[in-house]
Amino acid sequence: MNKGTSVGNLAKDLKLNLNDLEPRDLRIVSGYTKRYFNVDLRTGHLIVADRIDREELCNELDKYRPLDREAATEYNVTISSRDGGDPPLSTSSYLMVYVSDVNDNAPHFADPVFNVYVKENSGVGTVVYRVNAMDSDSDDNARITYSLLSSSSQNIAVLSAVNINSETGDI
Repeated sequence: MNKGTSVGNLAKDLKLNLNDLEPRDLRIVSGYTKRYFNVDLRTGHLIVADRIDREELCNELDKYRPLDREAATEYNVTISSRDGGDPPLSTSSYLMVYVSDVNDNAPHFADPVFNVYVKENSGVGTVVYRVNAMDSDSDDNARITYSLLSSSSQNIAVLSAVNINSETGDI
């Protein structure tokens, strides 16, 4: 759309009195660095302020993603309010948004394969290796337990001679 094009009438759509627009300082506020729209305070029309480039706008929209606790655990938002008096009075408050965790990360080992060498005369109960997995989630969602699984019949003999501490990962 071209600069200066009217795309709607905010005063009409929001059922506002045209005489209240300027004293109440009606304006369009967004998180974008570029202003794409303005309000004509005489008519209430929403006007295109600058050419809208779809590719550029899509790049800006890329920053709006779902909340992710692993990226940020809290957000601070300022809320402001202004009246239509003369002089206009305003106030502001703060909204603290705390992001709670969901189980969206699987645990993972630092190494895909562990090579363990055991002496044939090792005593029963000897810890021969400790595995460690990590999980980016928090609290119960990050609690890890360990177990041994067999992928073939030849491993069954080894599984009968080896066990793992489900809490510590000691083998």
